[in-house]
Amino acid sequence: MLPTELGAAEVDQFTRLPNEPATLPDSVDLLNQEVNRLIRQALDRANSPVMQANPKKSVRWLKPGCDQQRLYEKLIREFGESIEGRLEAYAEDSNLLSRRTVALQDSIYRDFAWQSSPSLVLSERMASVITLAGIEIGTDKLGHFFSEGYSYFLVTDHLKKSLESGLLFGEWSESVYFGAQTTGVYSFADLTANFQGLRFWNRVLAQQQDPLSGKRPGAYVACVDGQWQQVDRFQWADYVDAA
Repeated sequence: MLPTELGAAEVDQFTRLPNEPATLPDSVDLLNQEVNRLIRQALDRANSPVMQANPKKSVRWLKPGCDQQRLYEKLIREFGESIEGRLEAYAEDSNLLSRRTVALQDSIYRDFAWQSSPSLVLSERMASVITLAGIEIGTDKLGHFFSEGYSYFLVTDHLKKSLESGLLFGEWSESVYFGAQTTGVYSFADLTANFQGLRFWNRVLAQQQDPLSGKRPGAYVACVDGQWQQVDRFQWADYVDAA
């Protein structure tokens, strides 16, 4: 719901150019730090005073209290309100992370035609490969995790509705504007990242059971004295798997 088909990218984890290392250093610590930094930044903004303007009175600044809608708005602004999610951009651009990048013309997609893969061939947008919690993934999966995971969260009404509605939305979006009709690839890894992202968004306040374990997870954020506070640290190891 948040990105557009223009942001769709593919990843090639099979091609290695000459002199490239067989394995990449794990970026999990750096990306854990960055996610927790963005969470704290979002909470600061969610807790910031709100201006109340009254034509007959002076402007007043009010404490917003623990407004859930405001909380989610600030979080998604930090993580996913762009074609390329903020964490995905960080993983692509930061000098601190090790990654492997393959150009489209050198990749397994080099023979794709624009008629069947328009966004990939015309944009030539290839995601880099990083190692995260021991698993090689494309940086595009970070965008799927936060942005599409949030779409699942909205479609299921914060998991108050059936999980199936979110999964069906994911299958549809991967068949249309995030996959088969734009890049020519239907990616089960994208769908896995979307689902794991749903688990993350549910765990922000942990108001519903985890859709994978069926148990109520510990929340990342809680209302303390009328303000949102981070009460547990995010860890990528809770979400990354070989799928």
